[in-house]
Amino acid sequence: MKLKIKKLLFLSIIIFLNSCTKNTLEINENSNAHLITSPGMYFSPDTLIANVGDTVTFSMTATHNAIEVSQETYLNDGTESNSGFEINYGETKNLILDQEKVFYYVCQPHVQLNMKGIIIVLE
Repeated sequence: MKLKIKKLLFLSIIIFLNSCTKNTLEINENSNAHLITSPGMYFSPDTLIANVGDTVTFSMTATHNAIEVSQETYLNDGTESNSGFEINYGETKNLILDQEKVFYYVCQPHVQLNMKGIIIVLE
């Protein structure tokens, strides 16, 4: 029961934080495939809640990349990779979510414009 309450609290915080930004939150419990794009100076969606085993396809335009960073780097608008996933400029690439985790990522040249995203992977 405590774990369920913690998850609900965590999700509530994420949803609240997301409401403070201009972008979208995607919760799609019926699908195991998700798409993240870079249609402007933001990721769409910028917050994704998915399940272990789901696949996320990143489709970046020629002027944007998506680099996984640590939570601290994310919160400080940094750009240093944590050696996680890396989607290059103009690249389309799949990421298979194989563990319960929170992924933080940024567009390196546009992080100062708040071009950042989060993927929350639930068991």
